[in-house]
Amino acid sequence: MSARDSSPALGPLFLVSLVAIGFEISLTRYFAVASWSEYGYWVISIALAGISASGVILSLFKETFAHHKDQLLLWIPTALMPCAALGFYLATINPFNPLQLQNAELWLGQLWNIGKYYLALSPFFFLVGSYIGLYFVLYPREIPRAYGADLTGAGIGGIATLALMYWVHPSYLLAALMPMLVLDVRETPRL
Repeated sequence: MSARDSSPALGPLFLVSLVAIGFEISLTRYFAVASWSEYGYWVISIALAGISASGVILSLFKETFAHHKDQLLLWIPTALMPCAALGFYLATINPFNPLQLQNAELWLGQLWNIGKYYLALSPFFFLVGSYIGLYFVLYPREIPRAYGADLTGAGIGGIATLALMYWVHPSYLLAALMPMLVLDVRETPRL
């Protein structure tokens, strides 16, 4: 096996990172439009919770993930599409009312609604963290290149999402991002 054959294809990692940051930005925009803008920080918290949980699971079951790498590197980008769509849908139907947080009798019900946001959106970020982390587990000598692809994808995804906001309604930003994952599924990593 040559050194070229053992290096990972970084295109899929780039695209997953692009879509992940785009989804995060579009969720922040949605929260700013649908409820008060102060609650947009939840998106960062939800993303970090999902990605952190994936890191813990990946470190505990590293060998299992490495053993099933071919299936996971193909399956995760495919699963991101329905996870994003379902998570976004569940976030839009959540009856969270920030004004009720100020009411001594109603605030507990709103805490449950906040938890529903985490339950609806964390699976997407868990899968993103698993996908990115799997590259680091599989290719420890290629971490600088993988991290570069991750950061470049996130940077371009952020810029592209911000540009899309001028032409696409916040409720449809997710639909504009999903074709990137279709490209990702078509470009399977070389292992």
